[in-house]
Amino acid sequence: MPFDRTHAMSKRSIWILAACLFIVAALVAAQCVATPSKSKDRRASDKTQATASAFAVVTTPLPPVGVKPVQDERDAAFSRVRVAAPWGTSAGDLGRLRPQEGNPEAPMSFAFTPDGKMVALDQVNRRLSFFNKNGQHERDIKTEQRVPQDVAVAKNGNLAVLDRLGDKDVTIVDKDGRAVGKLPLEGPGIPKTGGVTGVFVDGKDVYAEYEHGKLVLLGGVDGTVAKDRSELPGRPSRDGRLIIAAGIVQAVEGRMWVSATDRATMTHRFTRELRMAMPILRIVLLDSDLAGTIYTAAHLGDETLDTASGVQLVCLDPDKGNPIGRAFIPVPDDPDEMFKTMTVLDEGGVVIAVPSDHGIEYRTYGCND
Repeated sequence: MPFDRTHAMSKRSIWILAACLFIVAALVAAQCVATPSKSKDRRASDKTQATASAFAVVTTPLPPVGVKPVQDERDAAFSRVRVAAPWGTSAGDLGRLRPQEGNPEAPMSFAFTPDGKMVALDQVNRRLSFFNKNGQHERDIKTEQRVPQDVAVAKNGNLAVLDRLGDKDVTIVDKDGRAVGKLPLEGPGIPKTGGVTGVFVDGKDVYAEYEHGKLVLLGGVDGTVAKDRSELPGRPSRDGRLIIAAGIVQAVEGRMWVSATDRATMTHRFTRELRMAMPILRIVLLDSDLAGTIYTAAHLGDETLDTASGVQLVCLDPDKGNPIGRAFIPVPDDPDEMFKTMTVLDEGGVVIAVPSDHGIEYRTYGCND
């Protein structure tokens, strides 16, 4: 039988095609095995709350810095109870709500006045409660807003109280408890008031943060409404020099970033990547003190594993973003809903709200070297 070249080439083509298909299938299988964490990362990212993500892409990041959690609370530079209040409705108590249906609530927010007093937003008892430097209760101011969730304090003592769901405004209250103005939330820059994630006072201006990103000017601390709702691409530092932002790079791997922009020139100053020792559940703090030191904190833990959770606090210098201190703060796994759980003091240090079965403590922490 003569050699059929056409038949031979056909059989050879079939074998080559089969080999190619086998190689492609092997590569696809290897890719699926090598990258199973992508779906896990995506699920974890859905649970995170990236704070002030003014820079969607991290450009020219500085070398990563490893940040390991400190397991012993005594390793914090200082830790003390600044204010302690029992649950209740009497003077000096703070309200706690535990409905059979719905989310349990503790005081939504707190802030500090220029003279060092603490004001707690006790929405359960519909009041603002003031405590002096020694932690003693001084007085209460009634709030008329339906769903107040955040409070900020101006240098003149006026309070900016946020209600994004009920009245949908920021009410300016003077130190005597009188409402001197209402700043509407909805408008240019804020299409949906439910997307507001905080209220901030910068000098004489009052801003609302939208979806952990830009800040929208609402008006003044005297209650006047802004004619031009200008925007900032992040949170202003207390020394007036920077606009700071932060976000999560990869939650499961514990990677986040902090960036700073020079406010006077609006030029990028630095972007620093921080690597935590555990997965990041959410960013819970981005602030600064009067000296310009930047404070950021992330709630760490793994919801799929039985691992201890806590808050990793990191302090950065404002010039290059180099970490200059840290502290790991154990926090209870409490279901109480609170809008803001941490704030920075003007003089430095962080105060965190720690609820328990008997009451709530506001503890002060510092960063280690």
